[in-house]
Amino acid sequence: MPPGTGYRTLQDAADNHQILQVWCGGCRRRVNYLPADLVPIVGWQHYAHEPPFACSRCKTKEYMATALLSPSLGDYGDIKVRRPAGMVRVWKTVNLGDDP
Repeated sequence: MPPGTGYRTLQDAADNHQILQVWCGGCRRRVNYLPADLVPIVGWQHYAHEPPFACSRCKTKEYMATALLSPSLGDYGDIKVRRPAGMVRVWKTVNLGDDP
């Protein structure tokens, strides 16, 4: 990313093979994500300094913080990363003509 172009996005972090570390100051939970996994879910323009979701324990984004990590070769195999295991499509029945 050229200097002076604004905040880093998840796509920038994915292109640089970085890890997005998200932690909650309320419950002290720390989770690592691969930005390439988050891009299809939250979009490529999502800023890396904004948490992608609320804390699953506290149910709020109020105490969330993020950091980008650049792993070294020695980190591979040692850092736990949360990866998507699949997407669940939710269906509901509506009357024909009603907005979904």
